[in-house]
Amino acid sequence: MAKLGATNISIMDVRNILGYPSTDLGTLCTCNNINPWSKWKPIHCANTLTLNNELLKRNKYGIEILEANNPGALVNLIKQNNNSGYKYDKPRGGSFSPYRLGDFRNYYHNALLPVSAFYKDGDEIHIGGITSSNHGSYEAIIEGMKLPDLEPEESDYISQGMLYDYLDYSGNKIPLKKGVYFTDGTNDCWYSGKAYYWTTEFQRFSGKQVEAYEFYTNATRTPNDLWVADAKDRFYALPEPYHTISVDKKVPAGSRKVLVICHPELSTDRRSVSYTLQFSAVGEVYRGGTISNIHIRIAKDLKGINMIDTKKIADSLTIQDETESLTYTGTLRNLNGETSMYVLVYYDNAIQWTGVPFMEVDPQA
Repeated sequence: MAKLGATNISIMDVRNILGYPSTDLGTLCTCNNINPWSKWKPIHCANTLTLNNELLKRNKYGIEILEANNPGALVNLIKQNNNSGYKYDKPRGGSFSPYRLGDFRNYYHNALLPVSAFYKDGDEIHIGGITSSNHGSYEAIIEGMKLPDLEPEESDYISQGMLYDYLDYSGNKIPLKKGVYFTDGTNDCWYSGKAYYWTTEFQRFSGKQVEAYEFYTNATRTPNDLWVADAKDRFYALPEPYHTISVDKKVPAGSRKVLVICHPELSTDRRSVSYTLQFSAVGEVYRGGTISNIHIRIAKDLKGINMIDTKKIADSLTIQDETESLTYTGTLRNLNGETSMYVLVYYDNAIQWTGVPFMEVDPQA
């Protein structure tokens, strides 16, 4: 059982879905087995009634995202919070924060992380061979995976749009973009939108282990637009913002065999995922070649173990350097209507691309 019902929730239902050996309501409402990314769950709220969508939104779904006025201050907060970018605001008991069994109504135990970091532990950044004319090969758009944004009233999970819904002093929604702060303990720099590996300040990280902290911000900093601090600047941590990467002087050209481009789309009835899948070797990073055992899969986890459906693309494909891409289309079945899933593309017996499906636009909407 991955989700509780909307009515008649019992203590045993909660105990079983959490896998926690207790029938005490307060213990269950505060145990660490609760998935904080379920929209419906116990939260700190001074209300004896059952939670509704308005109360959840007003209380930020029980999630406190760490925030600061500058990236350095945000990084300090993240470090003080065990390198996590959020706090789950659980109920505390008593009349001002009661334990409510009804908070588990519609609890979704398999809810996924709303937004993930671009960097992973162990990533290698190659900065050798930089010239004045090839800077584009030394830049990266720092977007990670995001869950589809459903209407909050329809969603069982917390999406990026629900989590990072902030207003300015005038009541207007704050426009946010991804940013990243790099530090080796001595040197540091940060960027918004993209990471610029060709810059002099980033070159100082060559040959070092570097900490990368990711966030959302309304501020801008690029090589051509240097940041001037402002009282209105906001920096909001990602839920899992911290990863350690290494920087070296290797030349990245030809370091990858092919480029994988995948556009998965979840149908309006949520029972299928259509996809357009492309393989190419255009650009100096991709050397081309033959790939084998190619297939695409939808699964409930990043490793593809809890598979929903899979399709074989080909036994092998040869993609020549600088030639037009090979394109494949098809549909994967999602008969149980799962909304939290990953799309994975495999070749050469390994996962080579991971993403989440976008929601198909309903023509009747």
